[in-house]
Amino acid sequence: MSTRSMNDSSNHSQGRRSSFTMNPMVWRQARTVKKAAGQVDEFVTALTENAPFIERQTPNSTISVWQRSEIQTGKLLGEGSFSQVYEITVFQPHTSDANSNIKPHDAAQRTQLEQHLFEEQHKYALKQPKRDMLRKKQDFSKAVSDLVVEAQYLSRFDHPNILALRGLPMGGTEAFESGRFDSYFLILDRLTDSLEQRIEKWKKQSPTPDPALIPRKTNYALQIANALLYLHQRRIIYRDLKPENIGFLGKHQAQLFDFGLVRELPKGNAYDDEQYSMSGAGSQWYMAVEIFITGKYNLKADVYSWAITTYEMLTESKAFANMHKLQHVAMVCVQGKRPKLSLHKFPPKLETVIRAAWGQSVSARPNMLEVVRALEKILPELGDEDACVWPTVEQDDGTYAMPKSRRKSLLAESSDDEDDDDESLDAFDTTLDAEIMKEMKGGSAARAPTYGDMEMHENEYSLSSIMYADH
Repeated sequence: MSTRSMNDSSNHSQGRRSSFTMNPMVWRQARTVKKAAGQVDEFVTALTENAPFIERQTPNSTISVWQRSEIQTGKLLGEGSFSQVYEITVFQPHTSDANSNIKPHDAAQRTQLEQHLFEEQHKYALKQPKRDMLRKKQDFSKAVSDLVVEAQYLSRFDHPNILALRGLPMGGTEAFESGRFDSYFLILDRLTDSLEQRIEKWKKQSPTPDPALIPRKTNYALQIANALLYLHQRRIIYRDLKPENIGFLGKHQAQLFDFGLVRELPKGNAYDDEQYSMSGAGSQWYMAVEIFITGKYNLKADVYSWAITTYEMLTESKAFANMHKLQHVAMVCVQGKRPKLSLHKFPPKLETVIRAAWGQSVSARPNMLEVVRALEKILPELGDEDACVWPTVEQDDGTYAMPKSRRKSLLAESSDDEDDDDESLDAFDTTLDAEIMKEMKGGSAARAPTYGDMEMHENEYSLSSIMYADH
């Protein structure tokens, strides 16, 4: 689908008039923007090919369209590798010819957004490419492409725990004809805070996690699991779950945001175990172990990330603190070690869900529907004493052999040396093996005072006893 006609409401011409004086520096910037924008359609087509959800699902009719010059922004709220998010302070609709062809329905959406902000019923934020991306045309094209892909999906999502898209630029990527680097943008609900910020707040309030917060935290975990389930039922993998990408509307409505890395899997059953070759994406500490070992993964990679994120929320600590990247590969991805849950006073059923969700075996790891059903059973019980011991199934002895192609990829990620010949690969293998041997001998394990020792993940954990238990 062309990004220049994402939905009917965005088929308006931005016009070619510039909103700034063409001094030489601005002229060069405008030229770079226009050249880079020419690649965006090509990039987006490649990223969204074989995307049945985008093809069959029409965009929401509530999305308004704006020119960038109609939106005033305030302070910077946050930024990522390619984009920045600013608060929106006011909408100032133009009365120029460029807006004369706006359809009545679109005009109503614009008026509603403007009034909501003016009357302080809602707060909004604007996400746009970073100016720094202009240093390389390819980087700017990539930054804009990620935004466009995010808009393609957000404009079609409808879930209370997924951040809502409220507005887009008139004309889609044609807005870049103005020469402004920020001509393409997303108008989003403004979040109160992020889970990362909330964890830091909890830590300041108490030196150790407050057990009274476990029901509330479990509720947050369930909300995020429901958002992921919504995606998985549509064969969409999120790929970047972490506390930084979870926010809140008001006090307790969790929101999943930042969808630049989402991808659709080929048509099939939402819960099949077939794995697919895709590039590694997201933060290493939250990425499923199979991504490092085989380079192939499926929707259950999000389940693993959910478990790590939930653990960090419950313990208010990093799962792999004080660990460098090679240690993480050796101890967690290859050996199968995880933080020692027995050091924390989790309700036994909740502990079982986490153990199952970060399981080393992809086939034994539960899908997101099973996680949601288990949490729905657990949440009403959290105020009670629970001494149940849940059955486990012995895990088959599965030694993961890392293919040479994956070892080469990890070598490239862990070294500035561009040489990936056999000698360099042998040296990398020696380093990796040494990390494993040291850990097995107890010689130099990375230890974090927040969770103590790591432990082997030796069993597969079934959620059936939780999901189907009678109250």
